[in-house]
Amino acid sequence: MSPDKEKELISIYPALFSDLDDRNCIHLFGFECDDGWFKLLKECIQGIKDVCERDHLDIKADQVKEKYAELRFYLSQHTAELNQVIEKAETKAVQTCEICGCAGKIKQTRPNWWKTLCEKCFTK
Repeated sequence: MSPDKEKELISIYPALFSDLDDRNCIHLFGFECDDGWFKLLKECIQGIKDVCERDHLDIKADQVKEKYAELRFYLSQHTAELNQVIEKAETKAVQTCEICGCAGKIKQTRPNWWKTLCEKCFTK
């Protein structure tokens, strides 16, 4: 993800991304997906923030990435409600082009490599 978009996502709920260990994947690699998932990640982080602030939870993001064309959002702790927030974003991600954010489908881009892409981005 572009650095400007990463900063904007982190600014939604800085506590989720603060005090990260030097070996934490977010600290090392940032958001390991393209900008097309920005909107759904923004909604997801806002949902996590709402739950954490309401329930006074101190949770950290461990990793946010694409894997096999799907969104993975790992937290240091889980609750059923937080899992629902993340599952909602994961469901949207497999229907959203990772590059441009338009409607997309899982496509094989090379042997053993898949991405969620719209037709336009897939043909590029």
